[in-house]
Amino acid sequence: MRFLGGLAALALSLTAATVVSVPAASASPSAAAQRLISYISNENNLGIGVVNDYDGFEDYDAVLPARQRTDSYFGWEIAEAFYVGPGHCADAYYLNANWDWTFYATAHGPTTFALPQFIAGQDVARWAIRDHRPAYACG
Repeated sequence: MRFLGGLAALALSLTAATVVSVPAASASPSAAAQRLISYISNENNLGIGVVNDYDGFEDYDAVLPARQRTDSYFGWEIAEAFYVGPGHCADAYYLNANWDWTFYATAHGPTTFALPQFIAGQDVARWAIRDHRPAYACG
C-alpha cells in the first residue's frame, strides 16, 4: 500500500505540473499583438514607463526596455501613454499619413503623457519616444 501511495503522489505531481505549465511563447515578452491599434517605440538608451490602457490614475504599467516596442515586447495591441520621471523630459513623435516621423510634443516630468489613438491617414497609431534627457536640457 505504501508503494501505491508513492505512485499516486508521483502521478498527482505530474498532473499538477501539466496543469500549471504554460507554453513559453504565451508567457514571453515577445508575444506579438493580435489586432494592433497603437504602439510606443522606445528609441532611447534606457527604459521608459509605458501604459497599456490609460485611465488617468497610474504612472505606468511596465518599463519598456531601450530600443523595444510595446506590441512586440509585451504583446500589447494598444499603448496609450508613457511616463517621464521628475527632473526629465522626452519627445513624442508619430508616423503621419506620408510615413514621416513628425514631432508631437515634449513631455516634462513628472508626468504620464497620454497619446492620441487616432492619426489621420494611418490604421495604427505609431508613436516613438525620443531624446529622454535631464530637465536642464529640455529648453
